[in-house]
Amino acid sequence: SIGIDVNKVAEELSEFIPTKELLWASSEADELGANLIILAFKVGNCRFINRMNIILRYLPLISEVLWMRVEIIISSDLPAKDFLTRIYNELIRSGAEVAVKKDSISAIYKLNLNSIRESIKSVINNIKEILGCSSLEINYLGFEVMNIG
Repeated sequence: SIGIDVNKVAEELSEFIPTKELLWASSEADELGANLIILAFKVGNCRFINRMNIILRYLPLISEVLWMRVEIIISSDLPAKDFLTRIYNELIRSGAEVAVKKDSISAIYKLNLNSIRESIKSVINNIKEILGCSSLEINYLGFEVMNIG
């Protein structure tokens, strides 16, 4: 096996989403031959963070996850000077790949498949610290499956 079994991933994510959700997403991905599963979350309690996605590179029919990423979507309302002088560097230092888009900034972190739950918590703690939020309210919105080349 190349990846990690989707059932194990669902267990690791049970703190963030109902286990059956990921299993529904994976069976939909199997049906469509999709190799990407995106779990979307609304993030409350922090002015500068709108959304969070957990992205899984999935092997349809084999039911294994090859890699996972967490994408934190940061509002472009962030003061530009603060972003350029401090936040960008801190995001990079914390291990993020940073993509600046027209209306948002994405900080993307690779997750360790051997400790998914801890990896996600560590990303959330990093982001809270960097953006100065005391706590984050994370609410699951739903999933999307798609195919990437």
